[in-house]
Amino acid sequence: MSLAAGTRIGPYEIHSVVGAGGMGEVYRARDTRLQRTVAIKVLPSHLPQNEKLQKRFEQEARAVSALNHPNICTLHDIGSQDGLHYLVMEFLSGETLRDRLRSGALNARKCIEFGIQITQALGAAHEQGVVHRDLKPENIFITKEERIKILDFGLAQFSEKVIAGDVSITATKSKITDAGTIMGTVGYMSPEQVRGIEVDEKSDLFSVGVILYEALTGKRPFERETSAETMTAILREDPEEITKLNPNLPPVLATVIQRCLEKKPELRFHSAHDLAFALQVSTSASEMAHPTLAGTAERPRRNLRWLAFLLLLPLCVAAGLWIGRQTTKQIHPTFRAQTFRRGIVHSGILAPDGVTIIYGAALEPGSFQLYSGRTDSIESRKMELPPADILGISKDGTMAILLNRHYLGSWLNIGTLAKVPVGGGSPREILENVHDGAISSDGKSFAVVRTVGARQQLEFPIGNVIVKTDGWMTSPHISTDGKQIAFIDHPTVPDDRGFIAIAEEGKVKRITDEFSSITGLCWSRDEKTVWFSGAREGEDASFWEAVEGKTPRLILSAPTTLKILDLDRTGRVLLSTGDRRAEIGGKMAGEETVRDLSWYGDEDLCGISADGTTLAATQTSQGSGLNYQVYFRRLDGSATVLLGPGNCEGFSPDGKWLLASTPTELHSNLILYPTGPGEVTKISMGNVRMTRHYTTGWSSDAKRVGILGTPEDERTRAYVLSLPDGKVTAVTSTETIHSVFSPDGEKTFALTADGKRMIYSLSGEPPKPAIGLAPDDWPFQWDATGTSLYVSDRSFPAKVYRVDTNTGARELWKEISPPDPLGVLYGRVLITPDGQHYVYRFRRVLNRLYLAENLR
Repeated sequence: MSLAAGTRIGPYEIHSVVGAGGMGEVYRARDTRLQRTVAIKVLPSHLPQNEKLQKRFEQEARAVSALNHPNICTLHDIGSQDGLHYLVMEFLSGETLRDRLRSGALNARKCIEFGIQITQALGAAHEQGVVHRDLKPENIFITKEERIKILDFGLAQFSEKVIAGDVSITATKSKITDAGTIMGTVGYMSPEQVRGIEVDEKSDLFSVGVILYEALTGKRPFERETSAETMTAILREDPEEITKLNPNLPPVLATVIQRCLEKKPELRFHSAHDLAFALQVSTSASEMAHPTLAGTAERPRRNLRWLAFLLLLPLCVAAGLWIGRQTTKQIHPTFRAQTFRRGIVHSGILAPDGVTIIYGAALEPGSFQLYSGRTDSIESRKMELPPADILGISKDGTMAILLNRHYLGSWLNIGTLAKVPVGGGSPREILENVHDGAISSDGKSFAVVRTVGARQQLEFPIGNVIVKTDGWMTSPHISTDGKQIAFIDHPTVPDDRGFIAIAEEGKVKRITDEFSSITGLCWSRDEKTVWFSGAREGEDASFWEAVEGKTPRLILSAPTTLKILDLDRTGRVLLSTGDRRAEIGGKMAGEETVRDLSWYGDEDLCGISADGTTLAATQTSQGSGLNYQVYFRRLDGSATVLLGPGNCEGFSPDGKWLLASTPTELHSNLILYPTGPGEVTKISMGNVRMTRHYTTGWSSDAKRVGILGTPEDERTRAYVLSLPDGKVTAVTSTETIHSVFSPDGEKTFALTADGKRMIYSLSGEPPKPAIGLAPDDWPFQWDATGTSLYVSDRSFPAKVYRVDTNTGARELWKEISPPDPLGVLYGRVLITPDGQHYVYRFRRVLNRLYLAENLR
């Protein structure tokens, strides 16, 4: 059944039909939230009854969501409504390769250009365990900018790693396809596909060979009158020599295509990356080749010259390298330590004079302080300024600083933007509640990141909103001409995964795929690229170079965490190295004193059982995968119990369940893991998506949980989620920043966007002010009676108070501090309902500052 124009599916309004196929209909639609055009693929209404086809549709979504590459069509969303299952993808303008070939064969240069893009995309897919299995000109899209986009992963085969997101599972192939079933399109299938046996990445390389052959000749290499004859040709016959059909092809390119079309997989290229490299090499050959004007007699001589060229090329390269080693002095990177004290180095700037370094550090417990040093000295001095961190220095020596910069929990921090001459003086305050910022080269304007309502926004200049996000943003850097701002786009709070993005003329574009962690960035010397510090999944943070349309280039890696702070016009880089780890401590059942409860070294504490005997956490360190791992462990010495992928949201009051979210999927998808016997349950909240990575409390009967969520109108509110049906009920009607759901299930504390602190009743009674709270109080948990809130000021070490919201009575419950507070950025406290046991988790970072030269 076709959908009429104007039909709404979730937040998407249908405009028109784009196309249809066996696995779905595609529509052009409008995302009413982000006001952008999208493509929606809808599973035909008769297919949800077919379990295998429905599962394949769902796995297509998982396969595409696991891939993030400029040459693969981007998946934005997935959902269902009234029995219709749909995928939401980027809308592409242009034509398919099939459309292009109707005008005739491609020239060698254009074919190689497209082939490189196709194989680079396949290389990214194969690295994630995804084999396309249905490559053909109809599934290769050419945008108006001549960029390739691979479409339709509906027949893809992929590893259990992609299906489950669990890196501990050995990568085995999905078994949706029955043994002996032929999957693919006749004419483009590999011999393995024709036989109906299991395939791997080399099957896609055969299909690429068929596509390139057709693109260069206008003829399919194995096409026969019937499908049976075509499949027989694929298995037994060699295609007609491509150079007979297109005599002007460089022999190198013909050889590359012939190797793709080998019958035996082991005789093809080892990987898509190897094929991409071979095509890049053949680019030089295609530029040197041109149609002969002397007739067929000249062709053998040209071929002989090509053969001689190919035979001599390795010798010429080797000779050139040998001569270069004898005549050129090799330049190696150098590193000079600039700090030596133990503590946090958070920021650093190379001043315009070329010798002064200003950096923000906490070299003793407490606030960040500004220090001044020199590139030619190991000494630093504390600057005579209030506690602050540095954001940048303009050419005239004006410093942009953040006064009283402090952490709000996780990676989020805040302070007051101010400016002050580098030579000293009193800071002039400019704007409060700023998360991050930058100063323009001329010192006249600022870029700032701040929260307005429940969303962060990037402004440049102050007051001019460039972009808003449900996530968070860091490290804005303004180009010298003031036309571009590079920044880190973190899609999920409070996760430091993210993308490098550039804002220009009111438009924002991501120029990298998603990294599991990104910590800093700078413009390169010529400001044509961005240098940044980031980590791929399972690796330490390294230095990378990013430019739109290309895969990020690795610049520097080391067996430690690297963070880029600044880069000057001579190419010198200011960086920090160090160790960051999470530590857990607390007083558990049967214990009289606080002890260290750390386990993996980089875990996110999320729950404590009511009896104080069991902890729940998320494993986020190397090897945990993009979706991390949820686990719990009892303190009786028994082994850790790993439950599966996800970001842990906490124990149910009865201890029978752990709730988790999956960072790489939609925020509206949650998972209930049983801590004992039981079924894993997935929960969909429909059009309401979680705004934060944490729940706000459970009802004591374990049937409801509080969350912060954002519906279609983009106004974040407090909700109550029923389990396991996923029904959500709005508690607040105004935009809400923070909430805490009470264990009696009758009320919710809410901090609204206009700064009001209210108690909302779920029975329909009018909300009332929460009395007794100080301006800096941040409620994080109700006590067992549901009458008092535990609060702190979100700093760590922490003072935790218990405040009666009915009488305003306030008492100090506990002062919590690790034995060694140096390097501690922020922390979190969890308390059992009876208040007898508690655990805390904090992040410790210890750095050193270095000046690096000759990085390339």
